[in-house]
Amino acid sequence: MERLEELGYRLDEESLELRHIATGAGFQFVSQSHYECVGDALEIIVHQLMETKYGMERVELPSQKCFVFLSKNAVKANELVILGCGAGKVADLISGFVFISAGQWARKLCINGSLKIGSVLPFLEWAHKRNIAILVLNPNHASLKTESYFKNRREHIISVWDNICQKLPAKQLAIIAHSCGGYDAYELLKYRELEVLQRLKCIAFTDAGQSSYVKNLSCTSRMFVVQNCKEWVSSSVPLGTIMTTSSSEKKEITSRKGYWCFSRSNTKLPPTKTDIGCVEISAGTASHAETTMKAFEEICRICLRHIPSKV
Repeated sequence: MERLEELGYRLDEESLELRHIATGAGFQFVSQSHYECVGDALEIIVHQLMETKYGMERVELPSQKCFVFLSKNAVKANELVILGCGAGKVADLISGFVFISAGQWARKLCINGSLKIGSVLPFLEWAHKRNIAILVLNPNHASLKTESYFKNRREHIISVWDNICQKLPAKQLAIIAHSCGGYDAYELLKYRELEVLQRLKCIAFTDAGQSSYVKNLSCTSRMFVVQNCKEWVSSSVPLGTIMTTSSSEKKEITSRKGYWCFSRSNTKLPPTKTDIGCVEISAGTASHAETTMKAFEEICRICLRHIPSKV
């Protein structure tokens, strides 16, 4: 907190909003360098709250030279939710770009809004009350070089699976994937399909553009996506409005069969439609950054439906 106070702000304990120490007003932009310093200070605070309030522990990934956050109850919990953020790439005058760290959905929301809408803290609170274990990924430790960025994200999620998830007892897993986090989830399905599908029960995407990745999956994984996944997309229409449908609806396809209706008894996807993804639902906001927390309650309901907690 000291660093934040040096910058003229404090964090309100109830709202988790920034407040100017002298005036009580919200954040006011002064300069880009000051903005980044405030963002860095909030990053530290988010990590501290994850550790002190919710009992999250840092687990090192030596091969990745980074850490992830894992809740202490993961050693015995039967349910595990994996949280994956996007790139969160923002301009920076010094390095060119800054990527958000583990525990944040969007740095600008943490600064201009609240940690309740810009960070994973509400999900930790929700899981903590139900004894559900949480794993927070940290893919943005990657090199800032564009050509290696996605390769590093793929290596990160696979390393997490091999070195952490495989050693945990949880038999029911869910993934919440925002933006580029959707890419991570699909890469995990692509490279560790057999192991993952034995335990993964659902994926909740938020503005992840998942339909552009699904064509790279096997038929088995695509069927899993259609059956068990949903994506909340940025849209100004009311929250929960169905934008596109896959499961239990007829879907027009460009093949001689005309229409294809998905059902659990149907073991094949339509022959020429390889990009069928999951159902897309409005997140109730046109803001990409806000999609995850706008859909918070719906996402929690979906997770509990697939990985019901005993509490």
